[in-house]
Amino acid sequence: MTDKEYNSEQELAADIPQADIYMTGSDQVWNTVVCGEIDPVYFLSFLPDSAKKIAYAASFGGSEVLPNDKENIKKWLKRYDKITIRENSGVKIANELGVPAEQVLDPTFLLEKSEWEKLIPQRECIEKYVLVYQLHPNKQFDEYAKQYAKKKGLKLYRLSHCFHHIVRSGKFVCCPPIGEFLWYIKNAEHFLTDSFHGTAFAIGLNTQFTDVLPKSYSERISSILQLIGYENRILKSYNDFDIDSEKIDFEKVNEKISAERKKSLDILKNMIGD
Repeated sequence: MTDKEYNSEQELAADIPQADIYMTGSDQVWNTVVCGEIDPVYFLSFLPDSAKKIAYAASFGGSEVLPNDKENIKKWLKRYDKITIRENSGVKIANELGVPAEQVLDPTFLLEKSEWEKLIPQRECIEKYVLVYQLHPNKQFDEYAKQYAKKKGLKLYRLSHCFHHIVRSGKFVCCPPIGEFLWYIKNAEHFLTDSFHGTAFAIGLNTQFTDVLPKSYSERISSILQLIGYENRILKSYNDFDIDSEKIDFEKVNEKISAERKKSLDILKNMIGD
């Protein structure tokens, strides 16, 4: 959001953007998935000790950090004034490094359902469909989605940000605007996904869903399902087409998310205000 573009830790240290508070977050900012190594910038390494540093809903992505990274991560985290993390596994990592941390909701949950619905087009849904939002390569998941839709007698739609996913099953919808993306999730009869934020929006919009855990970095999905008490939405067998037989009680889920939202917002306000 700054007028100036920064391309390295050195550039940031040489001309630090002026702010009262510096915040890391959210999502997998402390993961190695993008460039194969941790990036000190996302630990606010370029700031002096005197600067106020906080983290909201930061994530390590996985359930552990590489042994060679532990000392640096510990050093950087200890410079923070306050740390909150998205997954319970991440809180455990921080605590094992001797760094206090609290679990909070992903920012997508800080907005209520009615606020997200303001972005959704007022357009009639003319046919019933199963929706797929699949980020990771998985031919079994692709085949499962096709068979699931067939057995339920529903159309199959697929959302994707990658044009080459057009070869996968279902009516292909590529890179829809935010409102359209949410419209497809809200109006689906059932939603199949391997995405954390796909799961988050299904929960937030009260759409029945099934999760197919990816082979790596699945802790974030497991953590939110554990929080709402629906770990049984994780697909255990590609022959299970009755996972939707027990419907999610969204009245109870909404109560739980509402309580956690208040808790997370209170923590965020306290972090900023202290």
